[in-house]
Amino acid sequence: ERRFLAIGSRNALKLRQMIDEILDFSKIQSGRMSVHAAAVPLGAILSEGVESLRPWASSHSIALTLGDGAAELTGTAVLADHQRIVQVLTNLVSNAIKATPDGGAIAVDDALGAGAEAGSVVVSVSDSGCGIAHEDLTRIFERFTQVVPKGRTREGVGLGLAIVRQIVGLHRGTMGVKS
Repeated sequence: ERRFLAIGSRNALKLRQMIDEILDFSKIQSGRMSVHAAAVPLGAILSEGVESLRPWASSHSIALTLGDGAAELTGTAVLADHQRIVQVLTNLVSNAIKATPDGGAIAVDDALGAGAEAGSVVVSVSDSGCGIAHEDLTRIFERFTQVVPKGRTREGVGLGLAIVRQIVGLHRGTMGVKS
């Protein structure tokens, strides 16, 4: 009975996450999603996003760490909507967990922007997964698009990265991907 309850609970959580994604995407499309930016400590955002997913990563023996830059910029305040940027970070880290094989590693890091990004903070999520095919690099930010690593099952509805890109855009930021 406990096993079936656990399965039901996991499935209910997945369904809720899918519904939340669809609702967020609907808000974005209708122009009703807004951000309430305030000066918030970057370290608090990074810690909240990482710590909320650490148990899931640990259950797959994935090392989830905050990089050296994160420690250096911990006290740095950024102008952001705390809740929405945590949502961005948790989406990116959860995608990394899905793409990383058991025993792999994920690092969340930050750095001060340079060149065209001067005056901003660059946050990166990197993993030891199989990577993304060159032809899929631009496609992954499109709605209802999923790139599923071999040997993995499809999860979600394919809106997560489209939502992330929109939220980052509402913060006047940009998104990029490297494989």
